[in-house]
Amino acid sequence: RKSSLFHALGRLLTDRKAPKGLPPLTNYEKLSDRCYRILGLNPGSHTLQGTNTYLIGLTNNKILIDTGEDITCDNYTNLLFNILSLTNTTSITSILLTHGHGDHQGGVIAIINECKKRNMNIPKVYKCIIKNGDFPAKGYECIDIKHNDLFKVDDSTTIRAVFAPGHTDDHTAFILEEDNAILTGDCILGCGSTVFDNLYDYMSSLNKIKELMICQSLNSNSKPIVNIYPGHGPAIRNNALNKVDEYINHRLKREYQILITLQQLYNKKLSHGYISTWSLVPLIYGNIPIYVRISAHWNLLHHLNKLFIEKKVHYKFPDLWRANDFNDYTNELNNLKDDQLVG
Repeated sequence: RKSSLFHALGRLLTDRKAPKGLPPLTNYEKLSDRCYRILGLNPGSHTLQGTNTYLIGLTNNKILIDTGEDITCDNYTNLLFNILSLTNTTSITSILLTHGHGDHQGGVIAIINECKKRNMNIPKVYKCIIKNGDFPAKGYECIDIKHNDLFKVDDSTTIRAVFAPGHTDDHTAFILEEDNAILTGDCILGCGSTVFDNLYDYMSSLNKIKELMICQSLNSNSKPIVNIYPGHGPAIRNNALNKVDEYINHRLKREYQILITLQQLYNKKLSHGYISTWSLVPLIYGNIPIYVRISAHWNLLHHLNKLFIEKKVHYKFPDLWRANDFNDYTNELNNLKDDQLVG
């Protein structure tokens, strides 16, 4: 639930504008003959240009992936139904949700209500259901999504579910087979990095997606995955594997930076080498805005918890950390390429 808290704090601390320096995104974009990106019209510090939703299919019956958020659902719903008219879509047969964050499931009820008003087919809603999970469906019934579930949109459009937790406990990506693409939700973004609730699961999901890409590129009977259609930011064309590697290496780089910084503090004998997570943030991330620092603090805490499990750091209640691994990671850090990711 904490990543949802940071989204909410981001709303309170900033106005609803995309951060400066991001590539512009149009409200609507045709990515292929079978896939249309529709912006959720909810820009912000954590949603970037806004949430990407995807209308998929070649016939007048299509599937929608993600739905934007509740506070902008009226504007988004108007945009969505205008796009339905432009694409000769008469029915949204299903809604597939990548995860339960409010900026992805928040528009479900508004879409269902609009379908009822227009006497249209009421879409079935699919979402990964985690027993006692952090992000249940809110106000609607949904059908559970399992890993490798297939959704046949039409004779030439196939979607396959890939369970990819870490960003949230219920996170699911979707492979759009005929587009050689994976819709990554918030696991991988089109620009910048993402937050996560469980770093161990998140790294496992990144490695799972990487392995899928490699296996499908080597299998003559499978379509290679070369494109990423992300939950936020622009599509990544013909460079999917490099983007996944960038995300994996970025987390490894953060890990090495943390270990080296804690070793330096220990060697200086300041406070017996202990430091709080909040005090460690500027040493790792530099001078960043307060609303970004909150997310950075959360990511850093996840790294420290992972390192604690691996016995590479020592922890003292309530929030003090000290180096417990004094191997030299300088070469490993220097061997990783610089990236443009923040987080």
